[in-house]
This record gives sequence, C-alpha cells and structure tokens, in this order.
Amino acid sequence: MDQASRTLATLLRFGAGPRVIPKAFYDPYCRDLPEDGPIEEALHDIDDDNKRWCTADVRAHLVKSLSLSQRYDLYRSSKVKPRSGREKELLGRQGAGEVLGLHQMIVAQSIATRWLKKKLLVFGDLMSLELNVVDCTIFKQDNELFGPRAPYSEYEDGSPLNNFLVRKAGSRCIVFMDEFEKTSKDLHNTLLLPFQDGRYEDHRNGKLIDSSKSIWILATNKLDDSIHSFCGTHRQVLFESEDEEAQDKLVGKLCRQLRKEFIGHFGAPLGGRITEILPFLVFAPQEAAVIVHKVLMDLET
Repeated sequence: MDQASRTLATLLRFGAGPRVIPKAFYDPYCRDLPEDGPIEEALHDIDDDNKRWCTADVRAHLVKSLSLSQRYDLYRSSKVKPRSGREKELLGRQGAGEVLGLHQMIVAQSIATRWLKKKLLVFGDLMSLELNVVDCTIFKQDNELFGPRAPYSEYEDGSPLNNFLVRKAGSRCIVFMDEFEKTSKDLHNTLLLPFQDGRYEDHRNGKLIDSSKSIWILATNKLDDSIHSFCGTHRQVLFESEDEEAQDKLVGKLCRQLRKEFIGHFGAPLGGRITEILPFLVFAPQEAAVIVHKVLMDLET
C-alpha cells in the first residue's frame, strides 16, 4: 500500500469525513471515471459549502490520484453511521477507542493464512487486549491443549493456553481457536465450564480461576457451504441492493440458520453457550477487485 493510501485510511479511521469529496468520485467505487471527472449531472452535491475547493481543474487531478482501493475506503466510510457519544465514551474507558475505525480494516483481513494472525494481533491491539491464537489442527485431546493433570509427567509446566488463562485471570483477553471443526468432543466438554460460568480449572494445581472476561472466538469452515448457498440465493439483495435494512434482516436470518447447524454439528451443550454467530459472507465481484488491487499494491512495496 502506498503512502497516500495509508494516510487516507488513517484519516478515515480517526473520523475524517469522506463527504468533503463529491460522492460521484467513489459511489459506485468500482467503475472507470472520465478523465476530467464525473459528468455534471452526477455531481449532485458539488454546490455544498465543503466542496467549493473541487473545481473543474481539481476534479481532473482527483480522478488521476484516486485509486480503486482509495475509492473503496471512501465509499465504505460513507456508509458507516456515526457513533453516539455514549459508545465513544464506553470504548474510551476500555482503552479501545480505535475500534471505532475497525471498519476501515475489514476487506482482505484473511485472504491468506499468513496474514490472519497478523490481522488478529492488530485487532487485539485495537481493543488493548492480549491475544492467544490456538491452532486446533494439532490438538485432539484435553490434555494436549490445556496440559496434563497431576500425576502425569510434566503437569507442572501446564500449556501455553492454560498458562495464558491463568495469567489473565480476572482480566479481559482474547482466545482465538482456529479451525475449531478439527476439535474433539473431549475438548468441547472442557470448554463448557469457562463458557457457562466464566471459570477455568488450572491443570497444574486444580485451582479454579476467573475467566469470565475472556473473549473466546471459534473460527470454523464447517458451515461454509451453507453460507455460500445462502449468498447465492440472496445475491441481489446482499450484493446489488442499497437496502441496508433488508440486508440486515437477511444476515439475521442466516445467523439463526447457522446457529441451528452449529448446534447440530457440535452439540447443544456447546452450541447453546455461543453468544454470537458472525458469518463471513462471500466477496462481491467489486470487493474481489479491491482485494486484488490491495494485494498488488502490497507486492509493489
């Protein structure tokens, strides 16, 4: 990403208003603009006081300067509703004020495995929280993930996750379990206590510790087929419509469907303790173009 794109993204994250630029320059964002700027009929807001700077000469330079990724950032920022004073105050108290700009970091967060942990670390940093990432493909049993109990060998050492939870007892933290579908029922049963009561048993000494403030994120590909099918069925509303209320209703419907499927696969005891279902929808063609552009820009730097 070039310096201009980084600067724009930073400004938008910290609350700069995209509407100082005429809407026709970025909405829709995935189109070629005339060399001298949008046609007059499309510049509905050009007479606004905050756009007096955007003269005919400036528009021609602006078209040359704005990349696809920059136009997308402006478009996305224009769709975010302003946060209330109470929301800002609560996030400020938790030291997580930068979460307000998280929407500027969503696209391409996990398009490559090698990027995923880096982006999660950024997310944890925005929330001022420490993060522990668990690769569920290498853990099958309870004692492998959380460590053996006495009198088994090396029980005194615990495990990275066990020791992390104990160290963060009573404090907010994030546990990210990647490829959760690879876990066993044995592990699911161990998670019931911290999920239900906010307590965790230290495998080194059997002591119960407070894990009620831990945020557990379970990432799974198990429901991907259902998400892809749903997106295909409702493609027009999800990816081609501007009706945000209709889109929200559809996503809510999808979340309810996925919750039932999650319970069907992982069981009611675990599924019933999941607070939120957050599906990653397929990328619209326009978003795919933005991702390709961002990746190419990263390769250049």
